[in-house]
Amino acid sequence: MRNFTKVLALVLALTMVVGLVSFAKDYTDVEAGANYEEAVDVLSDLGLVKGYDDGSFGATKSLTRAEGVTFVVRLSNLEEAAISAAGTGDEYADVPADHWANGYISVATANGIVAGTGNGLFNPDAELKYEEIVKMIVAALGYYPLASELGEWPKNYISAASQIKLTTGIAGKAGEAVTRATTARLLYAALTIPKMEKKGVGVNATWEAGETMILDDLGLIKIKGEVASVDKVDEKAVFLATAGNMKAADAIEGKYVELKNNNEKYAYEFGNGVNVAKTGLFTNELADLVNLPIVAFLSNDDGRYTIESIVEQKNVETITITADQFKEFDTTVTNKLVYYTNDDHTKTANFKLDNASITGLVNGYSAVADFAAVKAKLETANAEFVAEFKDTDSDGLYDYVLFTEYTYFVVDEVAKRNNGTYRFTEKDLSTLTFDPENEAAIVNFFKDGKEIAVTDIAEDDVLNIIYTGSNTSGYLEDAQVYVTDAKVSATIKYVDTDEQFVAFTNGEKANYKYGVSGLASQVEATFYLNINDEIIYVDTENVDSAYDYGFATLIVLNGKAGNNTSATIRVLNTEGVWETLELKSSLTINNVAGKKVKDIAESANPFGASVDSIASADWSTKASGTTELVANKMIAYKKDSNGAIKDLAIGYANINTAVGNTVQLSGKNYKAYEDDDSTLGAYVVNDATKVFSRTGAITTNVALAEDEIEVATISIFNENDSYTVDAYNVNDKTSAIGVIYGTGFEAAIDFETKPFIVSKVYTTDFEEAEATQLIGYQNNEVVTYYVTADSDVKEADIDTNIVFGTTDFTSFAKGDILVVNAKANGAIGKAAWIGNISAFDGSEDFGTTSDFGFNGTPVSGDDEGYLVAGFVAGKAGTRVYLEEDATNKGVDFDATLTYDNTLIMNSSTTVTVYDITAAAKNTISEGDAGSIERGTIIIARADENDKLKDVIVIVTEDSENW
Repeated sequence: MRNFTKVLALVLALTMVVGLVSFAKDYTDVEAGANYEEAVDVLSDLGLVKGYDDGSFGATKSLTRAEGVTFVVRLSNLEEAAISAAGTGDEYADVPADHWANGYISVATANGIVAGTGNGLFNPDAELKYEEIVKMIVAALGYYPLASELGEWPKNYISAASQIKLTTGIAGKAGEAVTRATTARLLYAALTIPKMEKKGVGVNATWEAGETMILDDLGLIKIKGEVASVDKVDEKAVFLATAGNMKAADAIEGKYVELKNNNEKYAYEFGNGVNVAKTGLFTNELADLVNLPIVAFLSNDDGRYTIESIVEQKNVETITITADQFKEFDTTVTNKLVYYTNDDHTKTANFKLDNASITGLVNGYSAVADFAAVKAKLETANAEFVAEFKDTDSDGLYDYVLFTEYTYFVVDEVAKRNNGTYRFTEKDLSTLTFDPENEAAIVNFFKDGKEIAVTDIAEDDVLNIIYTGSNTSGYLEDAQVYVTDAKVSATIKYVDTDEQFVAFTNGEKANYKYGVSGLASQVEATFYLNINDEIIYVDTENVDSAYDYGFATLIVLNGKAGNNTSATIRVLNTEGVWETLELKSSLTINNVAGKKVKDIAESANPFGASVDSIASADWSTKASGTTELVANKMIAYKKDSNGAIKDLAIGYANINTAVGNTVQLSGKNYKAYEDDDSTLGAYVVNDATKVFSRTGAITTNVALAEDEIEVATISIFNENDSYTVDAYNVNDKTSAIGVIYGTGFEAAIDFETKPFIVSKVYTTDFEEAEATQLIGYQNNEVVTYYVTADSDVKEADIDTNIVFGTTDFTSFAKGDILVVNAKANGAIGKAAWIGNISAFDGSEDFGTTSDFGFNGTPVSGDDEGYLVAGFVAGKAGTRVYLEEDATNKGVDFDATLTYDNTLIMNSSTTVTVYDITAAAKNTISEGDAGSIERGTIIIARADENDKLKDVIVIVTEDSENW
C-alpha cells in the first residue's frame, strides 16, 4: 500500500501546476485558506510588500512605524520618489539622513500621509498601532477631509475607514499593535477604493469619491471572472471578466478583442502582451484554471497586457485525492465517489460529482469530456494520478477535475547532437529528443525544487515527466520534467504483491509501480525510484549493491579435504564487532563465480592462482575433519538474505578487482581541520571514516589476536604525520573515504610543525588520568600540550639528519625544544625532543657529530625545508650567516667570506628570543629580525630556498664576545 506521506512528494511537486495559482513567493508561514492569503500573494506579486530572507512573511509579527510608512508609500506609487529623496529628509530629529527609511518618511510627510508624533519626532522604530496604519491609508486615499469632520483622533480616521469600506471584515482595535497580516489585508482592500477628489473651487468646492483608484495610479486593471481558454503555443489567454475596473472606452480604442453583451463583460485576449518572463510554467498554471473563477491583475502598456498576479477565488470547494486513495463509485448512487482517508484503507469519505456537466483536463491540456470519461479515468487499472475535484458553482456537486499524471524515463546517456538537440537514451534503449531551440515547445526541468538546465541532467537520473501538450512520439516538446536520482542497490528478500512493496535483505523497503518487471525473491539489482519513491525500473545488469568491509582472521573448513561441507570466517566489521559468518555453499570468491566450499582443498591455493591473500602454506590442520586457513587481511563481502557470505574478496588487490574504488596511499600526511573534512594526502576523511588499525605483528600461520586489531576514527591520526594505508570506497579526491586499513600507523615527525619551547612543567589530571602538562611558546603564542600514557616522544637522532629516534624521552624541563604532533584536545600523539636551550652557553660546537647539531640539509622525505642551528657570525641586509663553531669568534664579519650557512630573513619570519643570561633569568619573549644579532645562537626552520620560516634566538653570556 502506498504511504500517503510519501505521496506528499508528488503533491508538492504539483503545486506549481494545480491549486492556488499566483506568482507570489511561497511563504513558509502563510497558510492555505488563511483570510490574509490572497492579500499577501497579490501584494507580493505587485511588489508592494516583501517577506524575510528566511522565506517567511512574518504574518503574526507587528511592524514598526517606519515599515508601515514604507508599505503605504509603495501603495501610493511613490517609491521611486522615496528612493530619490533618501538622505535628504530633515523633518524629524530622530530620522537622520542615514536612516534606511529616511526617503520614505520624507515623501510620506510631504504627501500628507504622516505628520509625526509631535515635538519634531517621528519614532520610526516604535511599534505601529492599528489606528496609525488606518490613518496612513485613509490619508493616502485622500479622505483626510472626511476624517476631519468625524471628531477627534483616532476615532475620526477609524470612522472614515469604515465609511469607505476599508476595514469591512477586517478586525482591529485602537491602541493595539497591528500585525503584518492585517496590514496586508488593509492595503489590499485599498487598491480598489475610489480616491477622494476635490470638485469645484473656492467656497463652492466639495470633496467627493472620484473615479480613480490606487490601481489606476499603479497602471493596473483588476478583473474577476474566469479563464475562457489558453493557447500555450502562442502564449495567449482569453478571460471572461464579470467585474473589474474596466472602461468601455478601452474596448472602443481596440485594446480588447471584443465586447461581450454589455459593458460589464469583456473578453480580453493578450497574446503579445504576456510578459516573456512569466511564460512556461505560467501558461500551464493558467490552463488548469479554465472555467474556474479567478481574480487577476493586469498591467497595461498601450494595449499590451501583462499578467502581474492571478489567484483562484477562495469560494471554490476543492477535494484532492491520489490514485491509491480512490476506492469506488457507490453502487447505489451513480455519481458518489468513495475514497480512502488513511494509510491503512480502513476509513473512507465520499462526495458527489455533477454527472450532467462535469469536465476536466489531464496535465492541463488533454480534455476529459464528460462524466463517463472521468469515471473511466478513475477506474483505469494500474494508473497513477493526482485528481483535484472542484465545485465551481457552490451547488454541492463537483463539476470540474484536474488530473495530473507522470511518465517516467530512466536516463542511461545524455548526448548533444550536431543539430543542437539533446538525445536521452533510456536503460531499455528507447530514446527521447529535446530541442532547446524550438520556441514553440515549453519544457522546464526542475530538481530539488529549483529550475535546472538540460545540461544538468546526468546518467541514472529519473525523468518524472508531466506532458502538458501533444508531444510527438519520441520528442519532449511541452512538459514539466522533475528530475530525481534516488535508487537502491540491494537484494530482494521478498515481494508483497498485496501491499505492493518489496523488502530488501538490508532491512529497507520500497513501494513499486504496477507492471514493473524483474521483482522476485533473491534478485540483486539496482532499483530506480520515481518522485514518489516507487520502484519504476530494475537493472540487473549493472548492479551497484554495496559491499561490506571487515578484517578477517580465520577461515574454518568443516569436513575432510576435498569434500568440505561448510565453512565459516571470523570477521571484525566496521562497527567494531567481531562476528563469525558462514560462507555460502556456492559463492563467488574474489570475483570468480561458482566456487564451492567443498572445492576448497589443501593441495593448492584454495582460491585460485590469481589470489594473493591465502596461499597453501597459510593453513594448518587443527583437528580431524577441520581445516583452518589464516587470512589476516581486509575483506569485502556481500551477504545473502540469511546472513551468509555469498561474495568474498580478500586483500587489497582482490578487493580492487571485485569492488573498485580502492587506492593505496603511501607516506601521505594527515591534516586535521576543525570546521571542514580533514585530509589524508589529497583525499578527504571525516568522522564517518572507519579506520582499521593493526597494533600487533602478524605471525605466519597464526590468526591475529582479536585485541591486536581495532576499528577507530580519524582521531587515531596525528596531524602532519605521514601514513601508509589501503583506502576503500574512494569515489574521488573530494569525497570522504569510507574505510582505511593501516599496517601499524608508525610515522616520521613532519618538521613543517613549528618548534615548541617548554617554559613550565606540571603533573596534572587529563581526561581522568595522570599526565604531564607542558606550557610553552610556539609561534610566539602560549600553548599547552599534555603528555599522556599514549604519547610517543622520542629523542631526535641528529646524526641521521633529525629523524624520529628510538630512545624514549619522558623527563621534561624548562627550555626543552620539541617538534610536536598533537590531537585537537592538546594530547601529544608523537613528538621529537631536539634538546634543551639552557645547555647552550656558547662554548660547544654545532658540527654534525656534536650533541646538538644539524647539517643544514632537508629532512629525509620532507621537501618543505630543514632545521639548522649555529652561531650568528653576522648579517648583511636580509641575509644571516652562520658558523658551526667558534672559529671566527672575535674576527670582524665580512660578508664576502664563506660561512657554513647562509639564510634569508623575510617579513613572514617569526622570532622567539630565549635569554639564558644570569640577568635575564631564562626569559622568553617575542622578537623580530633585529633580535638575530652577531654572537647569538639560533635554532631555525628554513624552507627549501633557505628562507627563514621561524627562529629561536638564544642569548648567552658569551654572545657579546663575538
